[in-house]
Amino acid sequence: MIKGSFAKANKDSLNKLISSLKDNEKLKNYQIDENNVLFFMNYLENTEACEKCKSLDSCPYATKGYYARIVHENYYDLTYHECDFLKLEKKKQHLKNNAKYLYMNGINANILLKDYDISSPERMKKVEYLHHFISDYKNGKIDKGLFLCGRFGTGKTYLLTCFANELALNNIKSIMVYFPDLVRNLKSSISNNTLEERINELKNIDILILDDFGAELMTPWIRDDVFSPIINYRYQQNLPIFISSNADFDDLTLNLSCGETKTINESKALRIIDRIKAMVIRSSLDKRFR
Repeated sequence: MIKGSFAKANKDSLNKLISSLKDNEKLKNYQIDENNVLFFMNYLENTEACEKCKSLDSCPYATKGYYARIVHENYYDLTYHECDFLKLEKKKQHLKNNAKYLYMNGINANILLKDYDISSPERMKKVEYLHHFISDYKNGKIDKGLFLCGRFGTGKTYLLTCFANELALNNIKSIMVYFPDLVRNLKSSISNNTLEERINELKNIDILILDDFGAELMTPWIRDDVFSPIINYRYQQNLPIFISSNADFDDLTLNLSCGETKTINESKALRIIDRIKAMVIRSSLDKRFR
């Protein structure tokens, strides 16, 4: 008699548990019975733990960063998916491994091409081209880079930053460098014996992005011993380059002539500009440059 009472009590408790699970909004589409009640209890417990989770470090599970979802074919089972915290951590790691920024202050590692303003057809074309560039690059096809010209504040740096972050997420290595500070800092590289290392780095990186090219007056040494070898090497090896500038090609030719009009300087400047023209598609973010 006592044994029968315990059995009835246990049965009643089980039925109440099954009923409460069926009433749960998260489980309303599933058939819950005494054979799978523990499965659904564990699933609900894990789901509620994920909802309360504040970071990847606070994940209570041995394999951190995954949440469960129920699948049902012949029986109920679980599939596991990356949570937002793990996705963010992977994104940060991709950026750390694949994107390098030199002398770039206040870089936003969270912006991607989807965040760029495409309110005009011209802007949309640039974003579409950059998406196509990445897709083609991953498939072994090397397209030309872009030469973005326009006045200050037209969004050149923002677009190239979105692009660099997008490259990183696609496991394509890039260096984005603020060119005026590169020029100012290269001389100090001589004294600490890092000049050759820096030049080789800029020569060989998969994608080189030069921001604000032409804003700093070029010296013959920078032009002939630093910049020209980088451009020539990347041209010969078919390594893409992307450039933003407040100046157009004519003004850049004068800059690369080192402010002079001597034939030898003009010839060297034109040779570099011709190389750049062969490697990029000129594109403007400013009506003044069209």
